Amino acid sequence: TFGRTLHVVSPDGEVQQSFGEVGDRIVGEDRQMLARRVAPATSGFAWVSHTYRYVIERRGPSGELGETLERRPPWFRWPESIPDLPLNEGDPPPFSLVTDIQADEAGRLWVLSWVAADDWKSAFGRGGDRAARADLHDTIIEVLDPVQGTVLARTRLDEVAIRFSAPGVFYTYDDREIFDRISVWRIRLSTNPSQEEKHGKGNVDPTSSHRTRRDQTRR
Repeated sequence: TFGRTLHVVSPDGEVQQSFGEVGDRIVGEDRQMLARRVAPATSGFAWVSHTYRYVIERRGPSGELGETLERRPPWFRWPESIPDLPLNEGDPPPFSLVTDIQADEAGRLWVLSWVAADDWKSAFGRGGDRAARADLHDTIIEVLDPVQGTVLARTRLDEVAIRFSAPGVFYTYDDREIFDRISVWRIRLSTNPSQEEKHGKGNVDPTSSHRTRRDQTRR
C-alpha cells in the first residue's frame, strides 16, 4: 500500500484526512519505520514522534507542521534502514527507538526511548532459542521543554518501557523469566540538589507501583 503516516479518523472510523510524509511501498517490517506515536498538545495540536529517529513534530488539526524537535544524543543510535535485532554477540548492538511520548499539564514532553543495554552481549549466554528483549535494551526517560528546546531531566532504567498508560504512568515488559512480567511505574520530576548536579536541572524519579505476572497481581 501507499500512503501518509498520519490520519484524522471520524467517530465512525472513516479517514477524513491524511498528512505527514508520503510513504513508499510498505512491506513487512518496513511499516515500523513509518509508525508514529501521538500525544495531545494545546490548541488542537498534537505531538508526533518518529520511531527510529529522535524527532518529534508538533502538528495542527489540518496537518500543518508547527515545529520540529530533533535530538542526536550520543546514546541514541540512528539506523540507515530498518534494523534487525542482533542474533549473536558478534552482531552490531541494538539500535535505539522512541517507544512513546506524553505531554503533561505544564506542556513538558516525556519521552521513552530504548537504547542498547551496556551488557547486551550477555543476553546470548543465558540459553533459550532467542535473546530476551529485556536483556538487549534499557530505557532512557527524558523530560523536554519544547518552548526552550532543552532537556530538563533524564534517567535510565534497566527495564524495557512499552507505553504510557495514564498521565505520569508507564509500564515495562520483562521476558527474561518463564512467565512474562508487566510492571507499572509512576514517575515524577524532582529537583533536589544532588540530582541537579548529575542531570542539570532535575531528575526523573520512577517508582514501580505494582507488577503483574500473567494472571497474578502482586502489590
